[in-house]
Amino acid sequence: MKNPILITASWLAGRLPQPVLKSVYRFPPLARLIRRTLNRAAPEGLTSIAVAGGLLKGCFLEIDLQTEKDLWLGTYEPDLQGALATFVNPGAIVYDVGANIGYVSMMCAKCAGPEGKVFAFEPLPDNQQRFMRTLALNQLQDRVVLVNKAVGRSTGSTTFWVHASTSMGRLDSVMPENGQFQRSIDIEIVSLDDYIYTQGHPVPDVIKLDIEGGEVDALPGMQRLLKEGRPLLLVEVHGTEAGKVVWQELKEAGYKLYWMRKGYPAVNDSEALQGKTYVVGQPQEAV
Repeated sequence: MKNPILITASWLAGRLPQPVLKSVYRFPPLARLIRRTLNRAAPEGLTSIAVAGGLLKGCFLEIDLQTEKDLWLGTYEPDLQGALATFVNPGAIVYDVGANIGYVSMMCAKCAGPEGKVFAFEPLPDNQQRFMRTLALNQLQDRVVLVNKAVGRSTGSTTFWVHASTSMGRLDSVMPENGQFQRSIDIEIVSLDDYIYTQGHPVPDVIKLDIEGGEVDALPGMQRLLKEGRPLLLVEVHGTEAGKVVWQELKEAGYKLYWMRKGYPAVNDSEALQGKTYVVGQPQEAV
């Protein structure tokens, strides 16, 4: 990377505290100016580059600097980064459900260390290819297992609708009527209860769940795991209906919910789980 603008941005991202970097987004005109400046300096297409800041600082990614600057700068999902650093202990087994290109899986692997293991569930072929190249760049093939399946209510096959961005999508069962989806593909799907208790894979200590509304199917498919395995959950909630399912399923399984932000205040009302929000689900006996 030889462009002075990109070098400066990388230097700042590696040295400024996350709250300072995050504060930029509170001033939209400044954020737009920075984005335009970086776009003019950034090459087009995928680039292999070292992460400048955050939990993955120094690790390598294959990303599009025009559209994935937050991954490169380390400003992606700062509250999730904080939660992973807090709750994923060395030696932990982590399930990354909705792994995309592997950014969060790599953070999980870094927190869990050489004795830990990450199982990353990602059904979209384009993401799977980038995921495997990223693992190779960082020599993490022995610590991260890519599972080429979606997680849902049961095991079998289903239709997966690919979003216009090509890096995300939704199961047929949770696709909104007016979503920007370009095509559909057939994929395999598995319930976590089946994956663990029938297929014999290890019980996770932590589950990160980010599947664009698919929580409404994934959580009912892990009821035995929630009651017997008692993993901690880091959940991105997508919409009011998903919020109701998250609240109901976790409460019935004996979990307490907390907002994924500084101090982790308790979520006391299911009606608060609206829009896109982030929560931590913790077994009550561990509180």
